[in-house]
Amino acid sequence: MRLRKKTNAFLLYLLSFIFCFQVLVYPQDSKVSLWKVTSSTSTVYLLGSIHFLTPESYPLNPSIEDAFNECSTAIFEMNLDEAHAPEVQSMMMMKSMFQEGETLHSTLSEETYVLADSAAKKMGLSIEQFNGFKPWFFALYLVAQKIQRMGYNPEYGVDVYLFKRAKEREIKIEGLETAAYQIEVLDALVQENQDELLLQTISEMDMMDRELNDLVKAWKHGQSKKMEAILLSSFQDYPKIYKAMLVQRNKNWMPIIETYLNKEGKTIVIVGTAHLVGPDGLVKKLINQGHVVVQLDGKKE
Repeated sequence: MRLRKKTNAFLLYLLSFIFCFQVLVYPQDSKVSLWKVTSSTSTVYLLGSIHFLTPESYPLNPSIEDAFNECSTAIFEMNLDEAHAPEVQSMMMMKSMFQEGETLHSTLSEETYVLADSAAKKMGLSIEQFNGFKPWFFALYLVAQKIQRMGYNPEYGVDVYLFKRAKEREIKIEGLETAAYQIEVLDALVQENQDELLLQTISEMDMMDRELNDLVKAWKHGQSKKMEAILLSSFQDYPKIYKAMLVQRNKNWMPIIETYLNKEGKTIVIVGTAHLVGPDGLVKKLINQGHVVVQLDGKKE
């Protein structure tokens, strides 16, 4: 089985549901991962989301803070309160576990299982405790543990930060989709290539520090082409996943975004950065629809 040298971009994208990256210092003249879309009656900001940060990350760049403060509506991939609902947590647990007698050991090749066992032991974990879970969940858990041990905390993610701010300001909050939909998409897509996904994840975990830093630097500087290269390059090996997780979901979201462009007022849309860049990203789609889209410059903190 051929392994790529670069960190699995598909895995990094999956982690955009629950993980993200450290913040670095950037120069005054850099851009930010924030785009402004204007119509004759309204403004919609598109903000690339970072989900795992540190207390030192805040406040965000003034360009982001200012845009958020202008808006009367904040739209997230999903309503974060819904994600914590007991029924959603139960669904996540059910979907992540085998239901018909299969196990992690019986699903994986012997080579992958041995490597997975070794990776778990390095992190002080026992693979046996995950035997009832599907490979995609185990892969995400391993990476979650690594990122958290690097000092990042989901409580300081951009989504969580701005969701709390939106509630404090008592502005309108909407979700582009439900938590249940996200779980269904994830579970359906990873039935194929589970062994390869886990094997690549394990083999590349030691490279994660450098790869994440490269991605964060690109995000902080608003380098859309570099973010596109990092996030989307290995999707070429997963065309079905790319279509379902990015192309189809962006297609689903476009009518919602355009609805707000046809209203009066200002709205901010906060989604994973992978949804904004590339030929199928929301930025390109809106430009193709004839909308005026401008990436904003960063301001000195």
